[in-house]
Amino acid sequence: MSPNNNRPRLLCYASGGLRGAYYVGVSLALEDAGIEFKDFAGVSAGANAATCHAAGQARLAQAVWDELAEYRLALHLEAIRTRDVRVHVAVSRVKPVCSWARGVYERQILSFDKGFTDEEMITAIRASSYLPVVNGLFSACRIGEHYYRDGGFTGRLPLDCRPLEEFGEVWCAVASPNGLAELEAFNTLMYPDTRFYFIVPSRPTPVGRMEIDKFKFRATAELGYADTLRVIDSYRQA
Repeated sequence: MSPNNNRPRLLCYASGGLRGAYYVGVSLALEDAGIEFKDFAGVSAGANAATCHAAGQARLAQAVWDELAEYRLALHLEAIRTRDVRVHVAVSRVKPVCSWARGVYERQILSFDKGFTDEEMITAIRASSYLPVVNGLFSACRIGEHYYRDGGFTGRLPLDCRPLEEFGEVWCAVASPNGLAELEAFNTLMYPDTRFYFIVPSRPTPVGRMEIDKFKFRATAELGYADTLRVIDSYRQA
């Protein structure tokens, strides 16, 4: 299913910690409905979801959440290089100390299509999910000469990945309360020629932000699937 015009379709996954299990259901519902995207963008937990979806491996993600295993993205990234898609990962670059008067972090978007290595993609996802409370208070993920931390520090929504007027449709899944607060402040009226579809929890997610529970992961994914189906139904009736 393609957009109603010649402009491509963008899918965004916000941050969310372990609530990111919600995005498993979102991905599966969109794949089952045959809704295809040219661009995928993600922040933190959403970066992993975006990459998994872009590679056509949404069903694999459920097993990863079940086992809390390390997702070996390097085994599957060739699928992205051979498809006509792009993946955008939002990260927060740690600015030089002399610039901290205007904030510690600077937003950056790392984009990938065909010309990237497995390690470049994996490192970008790690950087987008790099939390000091988990990885060490004074640590950061290094890429080249710069250091990066969780992309959510500079914005929980990856709607800044590209100029949104490039797209005929923008779909955005948001799993966390903080992400929903940012979404409420987003002004769709700035893009009169772009249609927006937001997928959000219809009730509190069964799993919390830092809660590890296999059964709650599955229940959260099921909620994401059901919520996405409702948005798809409205989309088809429009």
